[in-house]
Amino acid sequence: VFFITSADSATVVLGSLTSGGGLVVPNYKKVVWGLSLSAVAIVLLLTGGLDALQVMAITAAFPFMLVMIGLCYTLAIGLSQEKVQ
Repeated sequence: VFFITSADSATVVLGSLTSGGGLVVPNYKKVVWGLSLSAVAIVLLLTGGLDALQVMAITAAFPFMLVMIGLCYTLAIGLSQEKVQ
């Protein structure tokens, strides 16, 4: 269930990014991205099993973790510089 929810969200976001950031994404773009993500998941499951899929998810998420740490840091700096009214 978790993978399906994530794949659905990723499909919408990738479709939006490839549509120039528009909120309305053509169905064919969602289908293409959905099939692409499904193909990657199937290949990983067939070649390396669930372990390969988990390693791929962790590897792909690592750069986003660094971005989130940077965002938390800049938020803390911004809040500390905020004037109290």
